Amino acid sequence: MNFSECITEVSHRLKALQGRLLERYHNADGDFSTWWFSFTKSGCLYRVSFTGRTCTLTLEKGQGSFVPGSKTKWVPISTVQAAGEPFEMILPGIDALFERFSSGTPASRSGS
Repeated sequence: MNFSECITEVSHRLKALQGRLLERYHNADGDFSTWWFSFTKSGCLYRVSFTGRTCTLTLEKGQGSFVPGSKTKWVPISTVQAAGEPFEMILPGIDALFERFSSGTPASRSGS
């Protein structure tokens, strides 16, 4: 599985959670891969990023600004250790981050 195939799988999982994929980025240069994707869920902006050096996945919530053209500020919500690449090994970590959006959990009821 490559990055594009992984993002396709993530998109299906987001759809099941009533989320929508927005952007994605992948940098495979050097020894460690780094990538992220952003999505919306219940009107909020989120990003999942992967750092190959430490094999960590981080879920962040975007905080906008009222200043036109300003960049989104990302606030970490949760971090999980991933098994590392290939992407098949990373999907369970993404699932763990998405658990907060499953129906019936306190986090999903509060909208975070």
